[in-house]
Amino acid sequence: MTTLKFKTVETRTGGDAIGYMNEKTLECGSWTIAREGKYVDMGYENTTFISWAGDWSVIRNEVLYGSFKTKKEAVKYIQNWIRINPKDL
Repeated sequence: MTTLKFKTVETRTGGDAIGYMNEKTLECGSWTIAREGKYVDMGYENTTFISWAGDWSVIRNEVLYGSFKTKKEAVKYIQNWIRINPKDL
């Protein structure tokens, strides 16, 4: 089994109206693992982003393949996928 090498990529997200924040993702070939945000209901139909503290999303070519409670589970999902379909790296 080939050991996959993930690199950490940091991007700046947001906008002038809501402000900017840094988002870190893990990337390996066409696969990305990103942390979902944690939001808090502030009342008055307003939810506010608090932090990157949610589940871990597995994305390939901008398609969501699943959400996992831990980063380790997300990495294992990709490893198993590539083991079965090596051309999908």
